[in-house]
This record gives sequence, C-alpha cells and structure tokens, in this order.
Amino acid sequence: MAEQKKCDVTGCDEPSVRSLPLSRVSPYLDVAAGGGRRGHAARRRVHLCQAHYREYKKSARKDRAIERAYWD
Repeated sequence: MAEQKKCDVTGCDEPSVRSLPLSRVSPYLDVAAGGGRRGHAARRRVHLCQAHYREYKKSARKDRAIERAYWD
C-alpha cells in the first residue's frame, strides 16, 4: 500500500486529506518550505490535514466573500 502524504504545515505530522495551490494557502497558514518532486526548487500544491484545512477555510472566508461581491 502506498504511504499517505503528511500535512505540509510547519510542525504537523497528521495525514493529509486535501491538496490546494500553494499561492492560496500561504497567506493564511505557515507552510513548511521545501523542494518539489525531481529537484524542482518550488512546489505548486500543499497537502493539508483535516484540522489545517478547516483553519484555512475559516481564515479565507472573508476574502472569498469579498471576491464574490465583485462578480455580483
């Protein structure tokens, strides 16, 4: 069986349940720095555990509401 990925937030070792773009998550959570696959300097996606995904959703809620207001 394949090993499950871990949460990328600094200091967290919980298994990940979601994967989101780094550019969306980094303003709200302290994401651990690290290289991507095959020696790339930066990665595009961040893996989050259930607790940190919830924290991200709550933190980003206000910004999402403001963005939606532009479309209405």
